[in-house]
Amino acid sequence: MKKVLLILMLLALTTALVIACDDAEPTGTAGEDIHLEFTFWGSPDERAAVEAMMAGFEELHDNVSITATHIPADYDVVIRTRIAGGEAPDLGYLGGQTALEWFYDGIIVDLYELMSTDPEFNVEDFMAPCFYITMDGNIVGFNSALEKFFLAYNPEMFEAAGLPPPPKTVAEAWTWDEMLDVAKTLTLDRNGNNAHSPDFNPDNIATFGMNIGPWWAYWMNFVKSAGGDIIDETGTRFTLADAPATDALQLVADLIHVHHVNPTPAQRDVLPAPAIALLTDQVAMAVHGQWVLLDLGNAARDEELNFGVAVLPRVGEYRSTFIGGATVIFADSPNIEMAYELLKFTSLPSSYLPIFRDGLWMPLLREWYTDNDKFVQWAGPNNPARPLGYDTVFRDPMLMDGVVVPVIEYYVRNMHGILDIVNPALDRAWLGEVSVAEALNDVRADVEAAMQGRWPGGQWP
Repeated sequence: MKKVLLILMLLALTTALVIACDDAEPTGTAGEDIHLEFTFWGSPDERAAVEAMMAGFEELHDNVSITATHIPADYDVVIRTRIAGGEAPDLGYLGGQTALEWFYDGIIVDLYELMSTDPEFNVEDFMAPCFYITMDGNIVGFNSALEKFFLAYNPEMFEAAGLPPPPKTVAEAWTWDEMLDVAKTLTLDRNGNNAHSPDFNPDNIATFGMNIGPWWAYWMNFVKSAGGDIIDETGTRFTLADAPATDALQLVADLIHVHHVNPTPAQRDVLPAPAIALLTDQVAMAVHGQWVLLDLGNAARDEELNFGVAVLPRVGEYRSTFIGGATVIFADSPNIEMAYELLKFTSLPSSYLPIFRDGLWMPLLREWYTDNDKFVQWAGPNNPARPLGYDTVFRDPMLMDGVVVPVIEYYVRNMHGILDIVNPALDRAWLGEVSVAEALNDVRADVEAAMQGRWPGGQWP
């Protein structure tokens, strides 16, 4: 799963990597031996989990061997080079936009054809429409896992300030102004003055009340909450440069330069990784993706980090987004049928429970949310990676219609080309040089020239 966040490596997992299905009998198919290669990216903890998951599949199929190839950097470039050299893997991770583009080059298998004839695994089973779909209705990939955004916080800082913890339900989600008031109380300079105080020194901050990074997947939560989007329904107009999107983005920029509760880009560069920032009281609240609970949970277990989870604040109606890189099957695989079986296997918590239970992934399939016996297997109590409120912060919103919506990667064509223009423009706003509206209006023509319409992804096939 692709992450821009730098994953903190505090300590290796202290629990043994246990295959959840080790009581099952091998069910290897008759015939000659089959070898599969599964390629992936991720942190050392994710690498260990994926390798253990592959071993679990081998145990169930005694004629199958798997090479789990970890590619920590330049993933798409490495895969493209291997394909050009006739050394394509069988299946693995791939960026959703890349998968959509490569399908038309004959590189990716259409999963819809496989799923439409599979009585045990089909699109109706999924929790959310996390499919990457071509203009012709081909499913070129679906999420490796579901991931939702949330607010992490330091409970001890709230207690010290005499504040109740942030809300853990959608119905009680803070308005932006309510969040800002709390963030000001929790932002402290090195003399102990908070951001409400006339004596507060914004040039000498010890603790930031809020940390919203500049990654598009963070700020799109608030654009969506305001009722905005990056492009319109026709895929021809750059609506991020219009209200209400610009209003939402300006609220984020004002946290930095008006209210001084959020680090500047330079200040963020010297902050430690998420768990350390919370552990050392450098940040009181921060917007993160669900996958960071792997590291926060490890820190809670090994470093005695006390952290909580809460729903995001809202600008208008509450909205959060889900995200996840695609898992695909490569067309050059000589074992597409067995690769598909492995693809299904990686989607089930019962295949390798720790990758879900320890915080990295959320399941794809609805029954792992609606069946409480299944839910508690991966998100039950007394689990540092699933703190109090996990059910109402993560599960319940996923079950609400229209509350957790897909990120732009599913439906914006040429997303990378557009963001190559948008991100440097917004950097000027994050630096306080210009307003968000000015920054985005300056690049409107360039963005609209780069736009290529919409993919039909992020909806049910």
